[in-house]
Amino acid sequence: MDHSYVFNYFGKKLLELKDEYGFTLFDNNPCSIRNKGDIKLFVNRLSKDLFEENDYYFINEEEPNNRLEFTYRGQKLSFEIDSKFGHIELDFYRTVEFMGFLSGKMIAMVNPTAVYVVGEEDDMKEAWAKGLPIHIPEINFRHRNMTGKYFEKQEVGAIFIVDGVITLEEYEVELIIGLNDFLKERSYNIRYSSMQIKAYIDHRKYICALVNGDYCGGILVDNGKMTIKNGFENQIFLSRYLDKHPKSKVLYKGKGSSEEEIVLNFLDFVSKLGKEV
Repeated sequence: MDHSYVFNYFGKKLLELKDEYGFTLFDNNPCSIRNKGDIKLFVNRLSKDLFEENDYYFINEEEPNNRLEFTYRGQKLSFEIDSKFGHIELDFYRTVEFMGFLSGKMIAMVNPTAVYVVGEEDDMKEAWAKGLPIHIPEINFRHRNMTGKYFEKQEVGAIFIVDGVITLEEYEVELIIGLNDFLKERSYNIRYSSMQIKAYIDHRKYICALVNGDYCGGILVDNGKMTIKNGFENQIFLSRYLDKHPKSKVLYKGKGSSEEEIVLNFLDFVSKLGKEV
């Protein structure tokens, strides 16, 4: 499978599950919200179209500034135009998510686009398990080391070089099994399936994967070796691979480094990576 097939798969999943569960899609470009009038229209649209609420009103909307305050279901909220960028503040989505919470709705951003999808929480989680390309609140580990520590700067872009080869099909299967073992060991009540994880070959001949539409990868297989990009999913994959091939030689190279560090025990090595935040 190639890049276009997998991205089209998740695009179709979005439309299919939107119709099945009656979700609402909300596409909004922050660059289009450039003044208080735009913010007012945005709040109206969020409240009525997205969250089906009428319990809101604006406060001091005639004030000559870039900030618009409003109450929403009894909570005082606001949006502001960022003068540096000339459009709505970059973290506006946090307020949008809070509005969804107040309305008893779950809102998530579709991967890899910036479209929002909104629905009842139980329905959203059920659809996620069927391949809806979103994050859910339970997924709070993917962009860290498998130990839970945040990546150090030089670890992002680092690689492991491993003796051995892997096929596209094997990578997908091992990734699903490895992720579910990880979740079981840590008592999560969610699991991944082949509807959510699709591996593919990209234009550089790397083995990559989309996990509910979100990118992870990749692995370059060449001359009996695998060059594996450092990241949560690939640490999960590599831990399983080395369990099955314990004699495989493993090297580690930090981002921008020309030196290769020998990894004698992979799990011990990973446990020393990252930082606590």
